[in-house]
Order: sequence, then structure tokens, then C-alpha cells
Amino acid sequence: MDFRILINGMMKISAGFNSMFIHTKFSVAEFYRNRSTILSQNKYLCIDLGSGRKLTYQMNNYKNIILTDIDYKSLLLNKATENRINLDLNNNLSFMDKSCDLITSEFVFEHISDKDLMIQEISRILKYNGKAIILFSSGNAEFAILNRLLPEKIKSLLLKYLFNDYTKKRGHKVYYGNCNYNAIKLIIEKCGLTVIDSKVSYFSAPYFAFFPPLYFVILIWEAIINALSIKGMSSYVCFEIIKSN
Repeated sequence: MDFRILINGMMKISAGFNSMFIHTKFSVAEFYRNRSTILSQNKYLCIDLGSGRKLTYQMNNYKNIILTDIDYKSLLLNKATENRINLDLNNNLSFMDKSCDLITSEFVFEHISDKDLMIQEISRILKYNGKAIILFSSGNAEFAILNRLLPEKIKSLLLKYLFNDYTKKRGHKVYYGNCNYNAIKLIIEKCGLTVIDSKVSYFSAPYFAFFPPLYFVILIWEAIINALSIKGMSSYVCFEIIKSN
């Protein structure tokens, strides 16, 4: 039997368990994209950090946004706007103080080594009453813990054989230190910003869908921490932040 056919069959079996658990119904990524669409309407200037090949939310005027990414070849494939800047987010950002109305960031923070510097830069760039919305994977997610435990060669092989999109979307270096709900919230407040809303998701079991028994056990664990609302143990986090006067 073809290995890929076997893996796909296992993943379908695993997906059949989802209807048994409430926490699988909420997508924090969908919340981020819907909320970003609302926040970006009629803004003078928006900056998207780590835009990659596609902007995932909608705007009224795409001329109002600047796309940024360290990989300029990928950025050139992003057709949302011609406003593109090749930018290493691990360094100071090349924008003027108090120049931006909205900053968005989707699944980028886990790839930034210095979270303190990034949030300081967000605070510096935002105008007063400007907002930022950030979505990231938590270092306390089951897949993130496994990521830190496995050697790089084994991780690369697993990603290659378990995910068809390995070469395009996965395998980027991650920095899970200080990358969870409690740690990022503390940095945000330390930098003088205010969290006005937050959403979390505990559903990261699909990373283990290739082995249904393990998938089911992780679903049970996720359901428990979801019921107890332990945000520090969540898999995905979204913060909406404001810079007050």
C-alpha cells in the first residue's frame, strides 16, 4: 500500500473523532481573519508583519497596507498590493515612530527570536489609539513541545512524509521561548500596550492525525484544559492590542 494513501486514511479516521469534542469547533485563525478585516477598514496605514505569499483578510483599500517578509521571493507572489518591504522581523523595524494605525501578524511571533524587541517596535510604530492584532502558535502546544524534543533530522523527515505542503509552508525555524499566552501578555503590558481582547484555541491534535489512538488521547487532554480554561496551556493565541494615550 502506498504510504501516502495509508496516512490519508489514518487522518480521515482521526477527523471522525472531532464531532465528539466541543473545542474542535472554534478556529482562532478564522477569528483573527474576520477581526483583521473589520479593523483594517478605512485605516490610513496598516502594516502586516510576515505577509508571505498571501494576505488572509480583506480590506476596502489595499493601497493602505504595507506587506513585509524576510523572504522577498515569496512576498513578490503576494498580489494584495505593490507595497512590499523585505524585512527581517528579528531586527528593528524600518518605520517611523507613531506612523501606523494598525499592525497585523499571523503565525509569525513563534518565528521571532526576541519577542520583547518585536513588541517594543510595535509600540513605537503605532499611533496613539492605534491597534495591533497578533496570532501565534503557543510554545505549550503539544506539537511545539514535540518540536523542541525531536532532533532536527527527525523533524524534517516527519514533516516531509506527513505533510504534502512541507516545502512551501512548514519547517521554518521557531523560537518557542516566551511564546505562550501568559508570557506574551506580560511583555505587551510591560511595553505600555493594553490587551483589549484575546482568544485562544486548544485544538492542535491534527498534527497527530496520522495515528488515530494518539489523536484521540490528545483530543481528551485538550478538552480537559479547554473546560478548565487554562489559557497558558492553549495551542493558539490571538491578542487584540491598543496603544492608549
